[in-house]
Amino acid sequence: MKRASFIFIIIFISANYISSQTPKWVFDEEKNYEVPKGSCEWETLKTGDFFAEMQDFYQQYPLQDTVMEEIAEILKTSIPEKSYISISIVFGAWCGDSREYLPYFKKISDTLVEKYKVNQESTKYQYVLFGCDREKKTGIETIDHNPVNEIAFVPTFIISLITLSNDLTVEKSIYLGNIVETPEASLEKDLLNIIKKVK
Repeated sequence: MKRASFIFIIIFISANYISSQTPKWVFDEEKNYEVPKGSCEWETLKTGDFFAEMQDFYQQYPLQDTVMEEIAEILKTSIPEKSYISISIVFGAWCGDSREYLPYFKKISDTLVEKYKVNQESTKYQYVLFGCDREKKTGIETIDHNPVNEIAFVPTFIISLITLSNDLTVEKSIYLGNIVETPEASLEKDLLNIIKKVK
C-alpha cells in the first residue's frame, strides 16, 4: 500500500510535468558539463554535451525482436479499458548507466510506437523522465523527500498500471515493479516480465 501511494505521487507528477516543464541545468564538476535536473523530455536532452554518447547507444542497441513482439502484444491486447502502463524514469546524465540505458529504453519505446503501432488507437503506455544530480535529487519535492521509496540508484524505471475514471483522473494505481540501475536480463526482457503481471 505504501509503495502504491508512492507510485500514485509519481504518476500525479508525471501528468502535470510530462509536456509542460523544462529542467533546470546544473553544472557537474566531475563531468565538466551541465546536466538536466527535474522533469524533461528526450528532445531537451539533445542540447546536452552528453547526448552524442547517448545517441551512439541508441543506434547500437540490438533489440530482441521476439521480446518486443511479446511486449507489444500485451500492451495492445491485455491492458484493461481506460488503463495504461506508466513508466517513470529517474536518471542522471552524469551517470554511465543512465547514459546507456536511457537510450536503450528510448529505442524500445520508439519501436513500440513506430513498428508495432502501440498507442495508435488509444494510450497503452507512456513514460516521463526526471533528471537528477549526484545526490539523486530531482528538485521535485514529492520525489526527493518521499519517506516510502527514496531513489538510491539511477537509472530507476518505476512501472505501474494506471486506471482512469470517467473524467480521466487517476482512479487506481497498481505498482508492477522497478528496474534499478542495470537490468537482470535485458531492458526489454525485464520490462516484459514486469508487465506480464497484468495478464
